[in-house]
Order: sequence, then C-alpha cells, then structure tokens
Amino acid sequence: KKSEHVDVVVSVIPSKVSETYASVVKAAGFIPVSFEIISQAVSRAVAPKEEKDASYIVLNFGENKTGLAIVSRGIVFFTSTVPIGYSAIDEMIARIYGISSNKVAELKAEIISSGKQDMKSFLSIMESESVVPLKEEIAKLASYWKTHGIHILGVPGKIDKLLLCGKDLALPPIDEYLRTSTGINAEVSNVWRNIFSFDQYIPPISYRDSLDYAGAIGLAMA
Repeated sequence: KKSEHVDVVVSVIPSKVSETYASVVKAAGFIPVSFEIISQAVSRAVAPKEEKDASYIVLNFGENKTGLAIVSRGIVFFTSTVPIGYSAIDEMIARIYGISSNKVAELKAEIISSGKQDMKSFLSIMESESVVPLKEEIAKLASYWKTHGIHILGVPGKIDKLLLCGKDLALPPIDEYLRTSTGINAEVSNVWRNIFSFDQYIPPISYRDSLDYAGAIGLAMA
C-alpha cells in the first residue's frame, strides 16, 4: 500500500495453445485450474530457496530452442528464447568428430561418463556461429537486469549465477566455458534441490536425464 508502483508478472501465449492444453487435460478426465509457462516452473525447481536475495539467469536447453529467464526473489522478471538447442550441437559434434548423426548420442554418453572432453573440438563447437547467439543473449539479459533491477532491488541488478538445465548441459566443461566467456558464475543445476536432499533419497533416474525434467518437477511443486 505504501509503494508508488506495483510489479505485475504477465505471461502471454496464443489462445490456441492454451485451449489445446485445456482440451487435453479435460479429455484425460481432469479439471484444469491454471496453466504456467515453462520458465516459471523450471525456475521454481532450480533457483535455491535459501538464497532469497540472489538473481539468476536460468538457462533451459531444449532440442531446438533454449529458454532464458531472469529470476530474483523467486520471481521470473523477464524471459527470452534463442532458437538454438541440442540438435544444433549434435550437428556440430557429428561434423567436427567426423561421425554419423546416429553415433552422436553414444559419443556424448562416453564424454559424460568419462568426464573428459577434447578441448580443441569442444571450443570449435562452442565458438561456432550456431552457439554464439546464446552467449550474446546471456550478455543482453545481464545488461537488462543491471538497469531494470534498480527499481526492484534499489541497486543496479547483478546476475549472481547462471543456472543450467537440459541434459546436454551435463557435457563437460560447458559450465566452465560459459563462466569464462560471460564473466558470470555458472553451474549445472540440481533439479531436486528444493524437494529433498540426496542424503535422504536417491531418485531412480540418472542425474543427466533429470536435467530434462526441471519443468515437470517445478509444476509438481506448485
């Protein structure tokens, strides 16, 4: 009541999309109560609840696109999408390593299990034209928050960390590369962090695969 303004989060999607989801839910015998955009659900799962004053860019890496969201105080303040996903990375891996496309998944599994990556080949992938726009978008969001965050936080907004999810981001050393190239600390997310501790329970799913389920986990927490 004492504030001079009110911040409102607005999510906009085509009505055809929401109506399609509603019809699927109704056909399954349920009553839809509310819908949520993926960035809000993902952020609920991966943004640490205990670090309430921190600001993050959550990066959700999908097959054909990557969603980015600025999250602060548990609220999604801004989202954007870059048309780059792991399908583009797969094409680069096949080209650089000289293998067929159906061998890419096997190679990525080997790299992840060994924890080692051929740095020369890795840098060729990450410095390719298909990946550069992703780094540019991260820089753009960090710059936006620096100015826009002032009226939210009272001081220039600072991105404290990049939170990465999407199973291909388990490839080493993507987090280290993004940290170096953007100047922002980056870490591959623990999508279970706000639900339970691994000291109490180990889920029956691999860590890498769990990175694709941040959205579903976040929705289950709603």
